[in-house]
Amino acid sequence: MPAGHRERVFLGIGRRGKAVQDAAARFLHICGSDFYYESFAALCERLAQVAPGPSKKRVFLSNSGTEAVEGAIKLLV
Repeated sequence: MPAGHRERVFLGIGRRGKAVQDAAARFLHICGSDFYYESFAALCERLAQVAPGPSKKRVFLSNSGTEAVEGAIKLLV
C-alpha cells in the first residue's frame, strides 16, 4: 500500500476500512479471561486437535507474552 494511502484504512475510507470496523465491533470489547466466548472455545478446541502428541491437550489463552511466559514457567515448576 502506498504510504500516502495508509490514513484511508484508519479513517474507514479504504478497501480494508469495513473489515477493520467489523472486526473492532466484534472483538474490542472482549476480555477473554473473564467470560466464556464461543469463538475462544472453538479456537481452543481446534488448537488442541492440531497439537502433536498422544496426551490430553489443554489450551491457555493469555493477554500478553509476559503472561504466557509466566504461565509456562508455572507449569514447569
